[in-house]
Amino acid sequence: MAPRKAAATKKQTPRKRKSVSKKSKDVESSSEQEESENESEENTKKDSDKKSSSNKPEEVSQQLFSASLMNQTQHEQVDHRDLTDEELSILDEDYISPKQAINTLISRLEEVYKLLKKIKQDEKMFDTYDNLFDAVVNKKFTDHKDGRVRTFIASIIVEMYRCMLHDPDQPDARYTDADMIRIFNLITDELSQLTVKDKKEQHVSRYHLLERVAEVKLFILVSDEKFDLLERIFKTFYEVVSEDGTLHYTIPMTEIMVSMLEVTDAIPFGVTEALLTPLVRKRKTKVESADYHLSRSVLDRSVEYIVQSLDDYIIKELREIKNKKKKNYNEKRALIYNTISEVNLIDSKLLLYVVPELALQLKDEDDGVRLGVIQLMGEMFSARESNLVNEYQTVADEFFSRFSDKEPKIRVQMIRTAGDIIKAHPSCYKMIEEKLLERCDDYDEKVRLVVVDVITNISPTLISEKLVNKIRERCRDKKQNVRELCLHQCCKLWPAVQQDPKWNWIVNDLIKYMADRSDPSSEKDHRLFVEQMLDRVLLPQEPKLRLKALLDIFAQFDTLSKTAFKQLIFFKVGYQLTVGKLFESLFESNQEEEEEDTEMTNQEEEQDEENTQQLEKKQKKKDKKAQLDLIVNQLIKLQPTQQEAATRKFWTDIIGDKDEQGRIVRTIKKSLNWNSTVKEIQEIKSQIISEKKQDKKILLNNISYGVLHTIIDLDICTELINQCESLVVDKNASDWKSLVKIRFNLLDMIAPYYKHLIKPSKLQISNMIKSIHDDELSCMIIDIARNAFVDLEEEESKSKQETVSYDLEQVLMDMVKKGSPSQSKSCVNLIDKIYADVSKLSICEKLLTHVGDDDGEDDRHLIELLKDSESQLTAMSALCELATTIPKCFEEFNIDLDSIQDYLFDDLLSPTDNDVSNHKKSTAIQLLVRIVLLRSKSGLSDTSQQQNDKVIRFLQDQIKSQHFIHDDDDDDEDDQQLVIMACFDGILQLTESQGYQLKLSMQDFIHLSHLIYRHPSLRVRRSSSRSLFEALKQMKLTIRFASILLLGVCDSNQDHAQLVKKYSCAIIQHFRALISKTTSLDLDSKMSYETYPEYMLPYVIFLIAHDSNYQNESPSFLNYQKILFTYFDAITKNTDNMSFMYQLINKMKQRTDALDADSTRHLVICDMAAAVLHRCTEGKSYDTKPYPGRMFIPGFFKVRDVANQVPATPHKTHMTPKVVNNNSDGAAVDLSAIDAIKTLYLPKEFKLNDRMARSLGVPAATPRRKKNAAVVTKEKKRRKKSSAGDATPSKKRTKKKKSDDDDDDDDIVSPRSRLPRSAKKNETYSDREDDEEEEEEEEESEEEEEEEDTVAKNLDFGDKESPAATSTSPARKKRRI
Repeated sequence: MAPRKAAATKKQTPRKRKSVSKKSKDVESSSEQEESENESEENTKKDSDKKSSSNKPEEVSQQLFSASLMNQTQHEQVDHRDLTDEELSILDEDYISPKQAINTLISRLEEVYKLLKKIKQDEKMFDTYDNLFDAVVNKKFTDHKDGRVRTFIASIIVEMYRCMLHDPDQPDARYTDADMIRIFNLITDELSQLTVKDKKEQHVSRYHLLERVAEVKLFILVSDEKFDLLERIFKTFYEVVSEDGTLHYTIPMTEIMVSMLEVTDAIPFGVTEALLTPLVRKRKTKVESADYHLSRSVLDRSVEYIVQSLDDYIIKELREIKNKKKKNYNEKRALIYNTISEVNLIDSKLLLYVVPELALQLKDEDDGVRLGVIQLMGEMFSARESNLVNEYQTVADEFFSRFSDKEPKIRVQMIRTAGDIIKAHPSCYKMIEEKLLERCDDYDEKVRLVVVDVITNISPTLISEKLVNKIRERCRDKKQNVRELCLHQCCKLWPAVQQDPKWNWIVNDLIKYMADRSDPSSEKDHRLFVEQMLDRVLLPQEPKLRLKALLDIFAQFDTLSKTAFKQLIFFKVGYQLTVGKLFESLFESNQEEEEEDTEMTNQEEEQDEENTQQLEKKQKKKDKKAQLDLIVNQLIKLQPTQQEAATRKFWTDIIGDKDEQGRIVRTIKKSLNWNSTVKEIQEIKSQIISEKKQDKKILLNNISYGVLHTIIDLDICTELINQCESLVVDKNASDWKSLVKIRFNLLDMIAPYYKHLIKPSKLQISNMIKSIHDDELSCMIIDIARNAFVDLEEEESKSKQETVSYDLEQVLMDMVKKGSPSQSKSCVNLIDKIYADVSKLSICEKLLTHVGDDDGEDDRHLIELLKDSESQLTAMSALCELATTIPKCFEEFNIDLDSIQDYLFDDLLSPTDNDVSNHKKSTAIQLLVRIVLLRSKSGLSDTSQQQNDKVIRFLQDQIKSQHFIHDDDDDDEDDQQLVIMACFDGILQLTESQGYQLKLSMQDFIHLSHLIYRHPSLRVRRSSSRSLFEALKQMKLTIRFASILLLGVCDSNQDHAQLVKKYSCAIIQHFRALISKTTSLDLDSKMSYETYPEYMLPYVIFLIAHDSNYQNESPSFLNYQKILFTYFDAITKNTDNMSFMYQLINKMKQRTDALDADSTRHLVICDMAAAVLHRCTEGKSYDTKPYPGRMFIPGFFKVRDVANQVPATPHKTHMTPKVVNNNSDGAAVDLSAIDAIKTLYLPKEFKLNDRMARSLGVPAATPRRKKNAAVVTKEKKRRKKSSAGDATPSKKRTKKKKSDDDDDDDDIVSPRSRLPRSAKKNETYSDREDDEEEEEEEEESEEEEEEEDTVAKNLDFGDKESPAATSTSPARKKRRI
């Protein structure tokens, strides 16, 4: 048989290979080096496989593998020219023959095989042993029935190729195509028997055959046209590996498969499918089998050779699955998507042509296609092994554009994918951040839910401040489920981010969620949600850790959050008490029923008496049932709205059926034990919610949260007090005061509601009161005791135990006399709370009167301490507090109030004594007010009335004199502002007091108003406004005092003006709410002028008319507009009262000022009020009919005297009204009332400016930008031309204006319709002057620019003055006018 020439040399491989055709010495040295390397690799492989083998098949394979290595390395290789004659005879073609006996043949084949293994590589062997090549490919050998023969023949052929190999990367084909196919089939058949391990020697030979094939790379001679043979080889390898289950064969098989892929131009789809099938199987089973590792190794090493064929196969499958009508559409799509995902995990370069195809499908019109591709690409991008985001930047941009897809489900998937990408590749966060920011404001609720969940699951260190702010916005989302999910996720983040300033809003926003009024029906759900978040998420269950976490949270609370937290505790305690009340009522009713049954059986009475008793019993049952129903209704109100029906049924069943009370009732009763610990509470909770029905389980869960101590319990309180005591004793910590303060604040908050939990630690609290010397901390612990130890003395006397109250008595008395003023006040309050009336009076007697010797310092009493300069302030504070808290002590011991008052006036409040600090003076004023109130309670005589009048005159004189400080930042020790503030507060207390209602004159009213908005000290204005607001809010003052508060909106300080506006609007709403709850009160009622905000207007007009600036001929109309706009905006909101307001203004225009009958200032303000009211009601629909009821005008305005009144002369800048006419008898008839309504008293230069009037405070000056000289010249020319062209129209406008004025004088209009028309006329007049004002402003700006240039030039002349610098421009003169 003639051998075929090197056919494989014609193949062009994709990769440039190195040639090893060198001289014989080089070949020998290289072959020796390769043998040594192979030997070391095999030894390493042997050791590793020994360690990894655990199953029996693996052990057998490992042993065989080791035997193969030993067999290969036990002989040294020799050159074929050095062979002996005997060895040469073995390589002769006649040495082996198919006709030989089987044993002889096998023996000789083995000798040939072993000899060939010893021979070194030499390409010239082909010429020497050509006949042997032809002999071994005999069909009788390759198709021999004995397997051992076939194994040796295959091994001999491979060894011959090894020995005569001249190029290891491209062997020569020595045979024809038919022979080569038969050889490949023979070798493939032998390799398929690798899993048969019965015969050890044969298995070793086959394994050695596999290695030699990988070394020789014989399979690269397979022609491209032989697709079936190529596929058979690949499938055979996968079958062997899958059946064996180990990794022993993967290394040589990988070498063979990679070498074949390198030289194959067109890889058949069968081979591609064989490579991809293990990847898909791994995806389903989640098990990395041996065939998976084989595919992964082959693909990883043949990326550049297989990428084209692999991508063609995947793209073909992708395009086929686009047709949804085909069968198994979903399965095929999942299959190809899983394949792509697994290939991406190996190397993203394998998808060089697939990724652009996926990018095209991102734009598909089918939502399902886009969604599937997004899920696939998201998984590819988020794989940790993948780097697709950086490798395919254009595709990544197209992928991220799907964040704005029209379908919400696709946006949801994109957001979830973004979270996975960020977790796998944190460097991509900046790229995705903007997209997440946009989706936070998505219109779809589900999208917002997902984006919140994704962002909060990202590492907090990655989240930027912008994204944190967006998350905070979502905590106030319009949808409740979004808000609660966001808060829940943020609470889960809190332990990790509580030290980060950008996250410190979490606990405040959570607790404020209780006050969310966006959905009033969900208010109870909000409270329950907040409580569950605190208990389940933020607070751990261990008492010490729980308290630490609670203190950390409490330290972050702001004022509003503390109020909300207090409200949470209040509702919780209320629910617990209501449940306890229900069980008490049930117990009483059951006990009464049992008593009735026993009485009926034991007593036999007459029939009439029995009937009477039965009626009484029925009535009692009805009353009891009504009482129980009332309690149930209270419980239902505290449960979430959607569970009201289930809650009613639950409690009704408990009341009606005794059997139903059973386990649940007993468990709930246990939970009402105030001394339960955390572990006991958890056990009780699990017992309550152990129901199998889901609805009832949720209901019981909510009920358990209402009943149980989920936040504050006995362990918390005990540990908290222990920590406070240890910190008070041990002051080594640098910030011990702040630590104590936080704990005291928390203890003070829970003390009023959990007295039963704090009272067991009363001895510790008492010791802290004695040992704390810090003023602030002392007051705090005393306030805690005051809230927790209510009626402590009575309880201790009943229990007959050692009393804490007795031990505290002397300590409290000493602090009242010797402590600071704040300590003294706190101690008096504590005395009032914990002691009985008898003990109170006894303590007061010791404090106020002489007992024992007067020589000792300890026997000096409060009244004596008034003359002691060191203890004077404390004594006055204590007396003030005693007069307020325990007024009986003054009445009981006949304290001489007159002598105290005289001492205060003569020694402390004397105008000639300047040595007394103003702090003492303010305290003395407070004591004087308390003395006045004490006198009024005991009854006023002429003498006591005179003493009271003296105090009131002093207060009023102090306010009138106004010893003001003009520097707001004066921190001098003697702060004179305290005196003014004390006087103002004293006037308010005397006015609002029920026992002594001070009646203020009109002048006093004006002086009080000046203190609100004219006092130069901002501190005084703020304090006065705050005091007035608090008194109005508590309904201690009538609505007319709200007009004083309203004047503060024109304050020059913008923050204070905004605060006063907020106060005023709140008071108006507060009085409106009161009116809505009072059915018998309307505008016609006698007391309406004290309650209805509409009656503020006369007082507002009166106060503005008597403004000091207005009286000095320099009225600030803009400030007056601010007052009126604020008032009318609030008064007309959601109320149809315009008809009443217009008529009220007309009524006031018919009256005169009670203080200045000739003044027309109030008429000007009335016209301004009408104009502002008209502007505020523009675009609103209201009743145009005149108000039919009566109106109340205060005594500040008097009815005009028609007979004797001289016609009032209006302001010199006002139009003069016609006020006099003669009747038929010649007597003068005053028509001033009608003309006062008809005439517009506003000055000509007045203009409504609602924009500036509604912007409170002094507006910031805007710097003028200097114009170019050429631009100024052009504007001057343009104005000259326009003024020349507009001369005629301006004359026409003047004539029209005069005619309109004449028409207005002649027309007689009703008062109701006249005022809006006047306002409209004023608005038209102001619009007509807009053009003229614009021209004047332009002229002013030009002249000011010229002045600035002139002044800038004059700066270079030193002290020399310029005429332009000292003169006043015409524009400035106009502005002054």
